[in-house]
Parts: sequence; structure tokens; C-alpha cells
Amino acid sequence: MQDRPEPSRILGIHSGALGDVILFAQLLSVLKPAGCAVALAAGGAKARLLRELAVVDEALDFETLPMHEVFDAHRPHLACGLPSRLGRCDYLISCFATGSEIAECRLTAMCDAKKSAFLPIRPGIGWDSHLLELWAGQLIAAGFASDHLRTEGAPPPHRGGDVMAIDLPHWSVPAGMRVEAAEAIIAAGADPGEGYVVAHVGSGSAEKRWPLAAFEALVDYLDRPVVFILGPVEMERLGESAIVGLRRRAAVLTKPTLACLAGILATARAFVGNDSGPAHLAAAVGTPTLSLFGPTNPVHFAPRGIHTRVIHRQLLADLRPRTVADALARMIDKDNSKGPRDVD
Repeated sequence: MQDRPEPSRILGIHSGALGDVILFAQLLSVLKPAGCAVALAAGGAKARLLRELAVVDEALDFETLPMHEVFDAHRPHLACGLPSRLGRCDYLISCFATGSEIAECRLTAMCDAKKSAFLPIRPGIGWDSHLLELWAGQLIAAGFASDHLRTEGAPPPHRGGDVMAIDLPHWSVPAGMRVEAAEAIIAAGADPGEGYVVAHVGSGSAEKRWPLAAFEALVDYLDRPVVFILGPVEMERLGESAIVGLRRRAAVLTKPTLACLAGILATARAFVGNDSGPAHLAAAVGTPTLSLFGPTNPVHFAPRGIHTRVIHRQLLADLRPRTVADALARMIDKDNSKGPRDVD
């Protein structure tokens, strides 16, 4: 029996937010056999970050691609501009155009893919495990293979459990990103050598955010310096007076690039934050990560990494700062190192 040839190029497509793309890239990273190139079409900054982290080999800016062409059934795909932009691939794995049979067929043809899988962006009713396990089961069922995807049998159609195991090694962060991070931490008024804790106060909706006052109170319970990370959305939402209040309690770093953020997270002693993209990135680069989940189901969407923990409250306002501080302290002690982290 002749061995199945290994793919030479895998193309992944995900148009979602940072946390969703991080999970998707973690999946892609464990599918890659030796000598295979992995291309990712995602929002420009997200795709570039993952290329700079060497998680993928090619970055395609989803926002500049004529993706609408996959839905135009009356136009021959060979007459479209998208095929030349995406390039040919052996495997196509997409969270875009899922559920539209015509679009799925057209996108597969445009890439001249030998094998394709269209994955849901959310688990269906009845699924009781993580989204990554759902994706892995569907890929195995579609004939995708990897030493990092292991199953004891065919996964059930809806339910999760222990049938699926995925090895997720953490991502290495280049020295240049670490240097940029150290400079940013110093500019924010903190010492990058003191083993700081990164706190991220943002998330996609109010129900998913721990109150700002609770984050401020958390600083008093920790025996380590805290660096608050604020993106453009958080800065606009909070306003100047709230940001000034944060600066009275700890260092505040505003609008870091994704590359700088990766460096900051990789060298932090720990991360604490809401259900958000930075939490997923922290977990992916190996930082002890404490995620605070409200109405979103952490069983489906919790960050995945070598040292992660979730605290779940339907009403995040009920979560006490002391509880979070104690959980952080246990994570740091378990990590068995008191100095600043430096993941190789």
C-alpha cells in the first residue's frame, strides 16, 4: 500500500477577532508536517503577527481579498481574481463560507485544493467540549492527519469528552519583540525585570468585563507590579479620567502593537484578564494565564496553553478581587519561578 503524500501547502482562512484567530492558528500549527508551508488569511495585523511568530509561513490580509467572489455562482471561478491571490494548496481549512455548499465548492476549486474542511466558528447545541476538540474531530473525520491530533476512535457527532487529545506546544517569541516590549514597559513607568503581572480590562461586551474598580482593587492584593494594557477600544470606552485613575495604581501601556503585546506577554510573570484576544495570546506563548469568564461558556472558548486557568461567574461583578489574587498567586507558585519569565 502506497503511503499518502504529505501536503506541501496548507491554507487556513479565518476572518474573526484576535482570540478566534489565535485558536484557529493553534490548530493549524499542529497540522503542519515537516516541509509543509502554512498560509493564513486573516485580518492583516493578526496574520502578520502569526507569521512573525513563525506559527505560519505566509500572511494573507483577509480584508484586502475579494472574498465576495466565492458567493457569485454565476461567475466562473477561473474568471475571478481570488484564485491568484490565495494560490493553490493541498489542504484548505476554512472558517469562512461555512454552511454554503456553493461557496464551499467554489472556494475549494479556486484554491485547487485536494482536500478541504469547513469548520464552524461556534459549537452546535449538545457539544460539551472545547471548540478545538470539535475542529480536530471534524478534521480527522475529513481525512486530515497529524501526530498531534490523536483519537481513540471516531468522535461522536455532537458530544465532546476524552476521545480527542491535542498537543499544543507554546509559541516562541522572537528577541526583537521582547526588546520592543521591554522598551514599552520602561516607557510606561515599570521595570521589565521585576516579574510584572499583565492585566487586560477589555472585552467585546459589558457582560464579559470584570468591573474596572475590581481590577484597581486587585493591585492592592498582589505582591508584584501590575501593568495594565489598554487598546484603542478600551481607551475610548474608559475615557481620560478613568485612565488617569489607573495610572495612580499601576503602570498603564496604551495601544501596543500586536508584536509588542506578544513580547510583553511572553516576558510577564502572569496574565489576568477578561475573555478576550490578549488572554488567548498569553496562553499561546506559554504565560500563566488566568481568564475571567462571565456569560460566555469557558468549556467551549477558554484559552488553551500549558498553564491556564479560568474563573467563571455568570455575573462578573460577583467576583471578588481577593479570589482573583489568590488564584494568581497559586498559578505563579505552581510555575515554580519567582523571577521574570523568559520563554525560549
